[in-house]
Amino acid sequence: MRWSPDDRKLGFQRGRTFDYDVFYVPAEGGSLHAITQDGNPLEGFAWLPDGSGVVYSSSRGDTVLYLRTMNLWSVKSGGKNLRQLTFGETSYISPDLDRHGNIVATRRQIQFNIWRYPVDGSPEENVRRGVQITHQTGTVQTPSAGPGDRELVYLSDSGGHGNLWILNLETAQNRQVTFEDDPQLAIGVPVWSPDGKHIAYVKRGLTAWNVDLWLMNPDGSDAHKVSDGGGWACWSRDSQWLYFSPPSQNGFRIDKASPGGGGNLLVRAEGQKPAADSRGKLFFVQSLPALNGLSDMEILLADPENGPARRLARISGSRLSSWLLMQPVLSPDGKWLAVLLTDGPTTDIWAQPAAEGPMRRITDFGRQATFITRRVSWSSDGHSIYAALGKGEADIVLLSNLKP
Repeated sequence: MRWSPDDRKLGFQRGRTFDYDVFYVPAEGGSLHAITQDGNPLEGFAWLPDGSGVVYSSSRGDTVLYLRTMNLWSVKSGGKNLRQLTFGETSYISPDLDRHGNIVATRRQIQFNIWRYPVDGSPEENVRRGVQITHQTGTVQTPSAGPGDRELVYLSDSGGHGNLWILNLETAQNRQVTFEDDPQLAIGVPVWSPDGKHIAYVKRGLTAWNVDLWLMNPDGSDAHKVSDGGGWACWSRDSQWLYFSPPSQNGFRIDKASPGGGGNLLVRAEGQKPAADSRGKLFFVQSLPALNGLSDMEILLADPENGPARRLARISGSRLSSWLLMQPVLSPDGKWLAVLLTDGPTTDIWAQPAAEGPMRRITDFGRQATFITRRVSWSSDGHSIYAALGKGEADIVLLSNLKP
């Protein structure tokens, strides 16, 4: 929250998931007023010197859903006179202004690549033994391994728009499988079915805060929508069911659908971020009420999937950054859940035992600022994890003569 220069208005960001805007209320109380009409992830704002609007950090125009590139924009209250101030693949966040209109902001740069990390050594050893799979110049995220680890499907903005690509790990050849070019549309996390026949993924336009779930063949054919509103896809180990989490009146629920069609079935009236096996067990997540501005998370197990649930772990909200959007991923043998947790500027991979017990740390990147978002993928033998690792750096910059 930020006071306006004349102390008459209190501005704040409000929204959920991928849909945020800046609002204000009069200091003496009253109605809520929209300053921006953006509907995208935001990372900070500052009032214009005369209090007529704001400079804010937005992912507007970026077509990759996770850890998006943030640029600075200026706008007058009500969404008027919108103007982009910074451009390119470097992010500018948390702006502040002086009375002359000079801007101070954090400049953040992240270099992404896909790595394969073993899971059987110490955290430090697993990092040392990590193998770099890609050598990207743009963004690459959320890999998902196909059967036998012959191919990986992943999200990339190669070509200027977020799309899904498949990498052949034997020949190192890439092929593009979605071809979206609408700047109003963003593509999200692909999840390959264990039998290799289908890839689930999400799309988001600007008509809703949430994403829609889609399904296609690995060559990109027969792409069709599975659910209006619904993400967090996972497959049963036998590939017979695709589980996902649509929004409900009280938060989220868990549904499942057969890739052959026949409609969606309700599994649970509560919960999200499912991880399923083929023996009737269902792991899922519940977010707890935010009592101190941060929402803790519980990982639960239901056996059978629609039966009573018991808690496996509780994770502090301080280790779950808003950009992380972490979803547990079940190992091929059903014994471990891979989870992503942050400690300061570092994201590491951890493993939660599926039969209860303390988490085991898989990676330790030390003091390096690292970013792994949304989801990782187990290798088919369960001895490695594929992760899109971003190595970041940031500094504070002064931006003059932008005339916001």
